[in-house]
Amino acid sequence: MIGRNDPCPCGSGKKYKKCCLLFGDKDDFKCRRWRQIEARLITRLIKFSSEILEPEVIEDAWKDFNDTESVADRDPRSAMNMVFMPWFLFTWTFDLKPTGSKQHSETTVAELFLRENADSLSSDEKMLLLSAICTPYTLCEVVEVKPGIGMTQFDLLRRIKYEVIERSASQSLKRGEIIYCATTDMAGIKSNIGTSPYALRPTAKRDVLELRKWILDETGADDITADHLHEFDQDIRGLYLHLLRGMFTPPRLANTDGDPIVPHKVYFDIDSANDAFHALKDLAEGEQESDLLKDAVIEDGLVTEAEISWLGGKEEARRRHDGPILLGLLKIEENRLIVEVNSELRASLIRQLIEERLGKGARYETTLIEPIESQVQEMWQAAAAGRTGSSFSGGFRKPESTGFISLDEEQPELRAIIEESAKRHWESWFDLPVPALNDMTPREAAKSEEGRDLLESLLLLYESHQDDPSTNLMTPDIPALRRELGMD
Repeated sequence: MIGRNDPCPCGSGKKYKKCCLLFGDKDDFKCRRWRQIEARLITRLIKFSSEILEPEVIEDAWKDFNDTESVADRDPRSAMNMVFMPWFLFTWTFDLKPTGSKQHSETTVAELFLRENADSLSSDEKMLLLSAICTPYTLCEVVEVKPGIGMTQFDLLRRIKYEVIERSASQSLKRGEIIYCATTDMAGIKSNIGTSPYALRPTAKRDVLELRKWILDETGADDITADHLHEFDQDIRGLYLHLLRGMFTPPRLANTDGDPIVPHKVYFDIDSANDAFHALKDLAEGEQESDLLKDAVIEDGLVTEAEISWLGGKEEARRRHDGPILLGLLKIEENRLIVEVNSELRASLIRQLIEERLGKGARYETTLIEPIESQVQEMWQAAAAGRTGSSFSGGFRKPESTGFISLDEEQPELRAIIEESAKRHWESWFDLPVPALNDMTPREAAKSEEGRDLLESLLLLYESHQDDPSTNLMTPDIPALRRELGMD
């Protein structure tokens, strides 16, 4: 039980009586009353829709909601019904030909229900219906959360901020996450009539802002209005569903050629380390022989051990990385040659090159394939690309994966290696292009308003993985990042 003088659990630093208790006292009764009315109406609306519409019509609505004919049939148990059913009842329109009329008209289930039951509805029920009918859906960033009470939302498309009463979702949502929702206003009480059960991660803001720019370009307007939200309803929902599918899809790592990353070690027996070195040294494109020999082992004027970086790559990748790409590493050790590459295609190509250049002086022995453990894939993808695996945690669903790698105490050697790698990564992170920042480096992003906005979302994403810092080995020191970037 929280005492009136205890610190408020929302984290504001205020006393409970001066913060959430005051907020709850003021609006709690009104909110509960509207929710009771809403619950009764939803039940009646669902029953009404089943009476006036054929069973297949709701499946048509489901396809319209997903904007595709190929979507699987709607599952009544699906969490997506939390947002689909309000959309179906209050927003989705269908053609209606009233009895005795020659004209078709578009209407919603709720509009038709209101028209046919006006005499039996209370003024409050009518007010709720009128507020909910055709309320536009948008994408909102969660700015502040008061668990179990409500939250402050920022409409990323209309650029407006407002508070909503939202008891269930506010218990699981985090600052920076993005929800797809429609907000009603009943006598000054704002509430989400439909809320997506899964929140997008904070870095989705980049895609939402790109959508906003596109809508403004298409309309020639200076600001997005409720009418624009209706006009571009499918595009807004389409972006949400597209990003959501990406969050459910396991991450796929690919090299610069687009090939799936699967480490290969190709083994050869060789007659002469010296002959192998001179036959293969030009694979290190742009490297001087003298530089390669600096780290080689030479006995009696002959190379006995050496390493050669296989450099090259496609022209597009060369332009993107401003130079040749590291395709693999050749290790010459007396009578053995080992080549490390990261894909099946490169393993096949290097084998062919070695056999052509060394002929009978090299005999293929075997190839060892080392699949990457899935958690390590997610760790590096999160660190290098500014994205995480399945880290969404919005609405009422929270998958288990954190996106940052966790290791138990029985793996101290691997732990130490990853901790050192993490330290080096975050030291260089400030000057690395990050996709979530539109390929700006964090230092570059911190210099512009839009960049700082995206940067803030990225840091909020990192913060969301700090619930258990003892096991999240890739988690950065967020305050240190903020200080270095001047974002205190």
